[in-house]
Amino acid sequence: MMAEYFACFDRTWTEETPVEKVRFVVLDSETTGLDPRRDRLITLGAVAVVDQEILLGDSFEVLMPIAHNFAAVTVHGITRDEAETGLKEPEALRQFLVYLKDGIIVGHHIGHDIAMLNAGYRRHFGFELRNRSLDTMDLTLHLERAGAFAESRKNSQLRPRHPVRPVRHRAARPSHCRGRCLPHRPDPPAPPAAHTPFPAPYARVPV
Repeated sequence: MMAEYFACFDRTWTEETPVEKVRFVVLDSETTGLDPRRDRLITLGAVAVVDQEILLGDSFEVLMPIAHNFAAVTVHGITRDEAETGLKEPEALRQFLVYLKDGIIVGHHIGHDIAMLNAGYRRHFGFELRNRSLDTMDLTLHLERAGAFAESRKNSQLRPRHPVRPVRHRAARPSHCRGRCLPHRPDPPAPPAAHTPFPAPYARVPV
């Protein structure tokens, strides 16, 4: 598993790769809390976007069991009883790695999701993700500075600008929402050089 994953980066995207050739993996997760050292993943949901097309056949969703009902259940509604038939975390992370490959991870405030994933991969396999990432919060700020819009930056209030029907907050559904938004957005202006050595769609995940 790990050898195949690392091998993907021997032939991964470069700064010169046309954006329509890049596989974006729009990701969302639900967790027991906000501390990667203590909290755990509950669900992962992802869908691929290539050349401005959402590939519903290239999607991923997994549920993981939790020890008890945490306070975060009021956000995502996933109870211990509902999650008890889920995959154990090591197997869920193994399957997600096979799905992810070298895709560029996209999400709103994606740093939290990546931190939770990295904590799990360190815990069970002793490594962290090598994937590059695109935070739609950063993209929103770039677009706002370019004059695209000036109101809210919340994901739920980005929806009126794109044809997305509001749904209950579960990991697979917000990932689909963000996938719907991504193809309709114009190319973001390049960030300042100090922000990242890569163009905006290719920011590396911090290690």
